[in-house]
Amino acid sequence: MTEAGRGSAAAFRDWVCAGGRPTQEEWFRVLPPHRKIADAPEWHACIAVAAAAGDQIAALWRDLLPITEPTRVSSSHWTPLPQPGCLSRNLLAAEVALARGCYDLAITFVEHSLEQSEFAHAPPALVDELYAVYLAAVLRSGDRERSESIIDSMVQAGRTQKLISVLVRLWNSHSFDELIWLAESVENRIELEPHQVYDLQRIRVFAAPLANSLSLDNLCRVSREYGEWIERLPIPVCKPKEPSSRSRLRVGILWADVSAGISVPALTHRDRTLYECILYTNHTRPSEYWQMVGEFDAVKVISDIDVAAAASAIVEDDLDILVVLDNLGIPNIERVITAKPAPKIAFYGNCLMTTGLRSVDAILIPPDLIEQSTRSQFSESIVSFDMAIMGSGYLPSTMIEPFDNIVTPPIIGTVASSFKLNRLWMERVAAILRAVPEATVQLDVYSPRLENGGYLLRIAEDLRISPDRLTLRLGVQFTPLAQRLAPLSLVIDTAPLGSNLTALQCLSAGVPLLTCPDERPGSRHAMTILRAIGEESLIATSEEDLVARAVALLTNREELRRLRRSLPDQVRSSGIADPFVVARVFESALLAVLGR
Repeated sequence: MTEAGRGSAAAFRDWVCAGGRPTQEEWFRVLPPHRKIADAPEWHACIAVAAAAGDQIAALWRDLLPITEPTRVSSSHWTPLPQPGCLSRNLLAAEVALARGCYDLAITFVEHSLEQSEFAHAPPALVDELYAVYLAAVLRSGDRERSESIIDSMVQAGRTQKLISVLVRLWNSHSFDELIWLAESVENRIELEPHQVYDLQRIRVFAAPLANSLSLDNLCRVSREYGEWIERLPIPVCKPKEPSSRSRLRVGILWADVSAGISVPALTHRDRTLYECILYTNHTRPSEYWQMVGEFDAVKVISDIDVAAAASAIVEDDLDILVVLDNLGIPNIERVITAKPAPKIAFYGNCLMTTGLRSVDAILIPPDLIEQSTRSQFSESIVSFDMAIMGSGYLPSTMIEPFDNIVTPPIIGTVASSFKLNRLWMERVAAILRAVPEATVQLDVYSPRLENGGYLLRIAEDLRISPDRLTLRLGVQFTPLAQRLAPLSLVIDTAPLGSNLTALQCLSAGVPLLTCPDERPGSRHAMTILRAIGEESLIATSEEDLVARAVALLTNREELRRLRRSLPDQVRSSGIADPFVVARVFESALLAVLGR
């Protein structure tokens, strides 16, 4: 959201807190930035009713909109609303309770609605959303038996497609082990349409790298099963052209979700005498991402990744190699790849597990991200290159100017996307806080759903982290990263999916980052960066070792000061963020795949 948009939302919140009555148009304007529902038409009927509800609904959202502090809502403050026609009010009340981590309370609101006589005549969209909140609250409360009962109720009511939508929504729920179980439970008990099976398969592939319980063996098993299932789908037949005689290689970049946050210096500083580069993307609207367009010789928009059209477009360009910068699970990307529209296909860098696709020839990967002993789990050739970066690489502009302040008392924390923060991370923090009584923790969360704040607060309460030792800030993408990092004495890496760009940014600013890698590639990004800059003192060998190293650092101001001063120079002198070096390494990897 723009600065102007953020100001409008703040003004709206203040007006609601003062007792203002939102109109339907005003609800539409304020809800998307806070609820991430701009593209959720099933909410329209609910909001239309809520807009007319007046002060009562305003009072509920008064507690919801400013959720930036570690406070909990007592159940004694809430009572179900029994007036006729109040289903939408109960739904919004349940949403507030879910956002605050009060799962039993959210369940109470929904069950009260299900018992009302008007429920049988309620608009389908409203009923669907009640079930969605119901399943989300029950899943997060850890009650699998009741979750299965809700699934059965939705199936019996003919709401199978909505059930799939609920699972997609729960992707950002943190409970990734539960989500995989739930997807498998749905698939095993319902006869699904092919597109519904595809949605469930994608959920499993997306969630697997974030599930604490899955080993690398199981991760790769999930992706291989996904690849085998993809290869059974109807795939257009492609016959790549024989490379013509030309002075330059022709390289295609398949990047459905072009990101400005992680740029590719290999494209910005590439050797244009060696190869030309064509981008294939499904972005259809102008944005800041399109600043990347100038780095390509051509851009082809393949909207919605229409498989046959995309494969044909790639074949016509007579590529030598197609490099994929997306992860598994992007709709239809795998089907395009399986069509084999180029003689060679490689995935570049951000490897979390094997693709499981026979059409993929290689994974281009930094050293150490995949252990030698685990390479047999991958169906592709592993092409390592001598650069310890997450595949996409970084420009110097992503780094932060160092600062030398030592905060007293110490503050530990992280700056991370909401889906990376989970119970495992909070358990690490709780152990450190017990050992260092004067320390506090600060969580800066990117692009959250509001209910994720409640989830984290609920875990903190379970782990007996005192509210006065925890600061939770949501939506921090509006605050400069340097400002968010400045108060931190130490950053604790997330797990099982660790940081990559954030790790480099922390270290470039002089903020130590402790990591604890395991065999899974997604946990090893920060380790590869720390090894590249020569600071292995920040790589723990176990959970206990991570806590011990954190305590030793937080109680040793001289060592903290040494790291503050040395880390920025170590990053800048390592070549890890030198776009010219990255470009040459990328080009060498391409030539290795092509056997040149």
